Amino acid sequence: MKLLHRVSVQARHGGQHDDGPTLPSDPYDWLFQAKTAYAENFGRFGRVDTTFQIEGAHRFGIDAEFNYWRDSVISGKTRDFWTGDANLMFRFAQNEWLQTRAGFGGAWLEDAVNSDYGFNFTYKADLFIRDPFILSGELDWGTLGDESLFHPRITLGAQWHRAELFIGADYFDIGPTQATSMIAGGRFWY
Repeated sequence: MKLLHRVSVQARHGGQHDDGPTLPSDPYDWLFQAKTAYAENFGRFGRVDTTFQIEGAHRFGIDAEFNYWRDSVISGKTRDFWTGDANLMFRFAQNEWLQTRAGFGGAWLEDAVNSDYGFNFTYKADLFIRDPFILSGELDWGTLGDESLFHPRITLGAQWHRAELFIGADYFDIGPTQATSMIAGGRFWY
């Protein structure tokens, strides 16, 4: 079974492929997404988020997320650190208006002092409301060292050909640290 059935359906499935006349009519065997965003909580934290996802027609795939954080610890001083995860994914439900994926893998945190690792469960859903709008939700839940990790996100995007611009809300909870942020960015579907 091919990942996408027809070019006209592909546009409704989140535009994995442009519906212009130059595209071949054959479905593709692979889906690739690259996403980047900036999250700001207008206080202590700012974050740049980058995510990559590759998935085959067999519905299995891999996704990886990298977050660069800038933490304003004390006025005039900042602390930079990185968090991320990598997951094996499975697209378990799909139709013309919805795609859902779930998976598990590992999470990590790296700063100037130490490194922490843990387990991660992830769930993602893309709801294709009405062309060109996409409502997307994500949830990461697991551990990071001795702390718990909880990271939900919801975005509303508008797509043009293979590119999507989105805005939304993001919450990060790692043990005693919480960051509620507004998020804006772009996603490339191929």
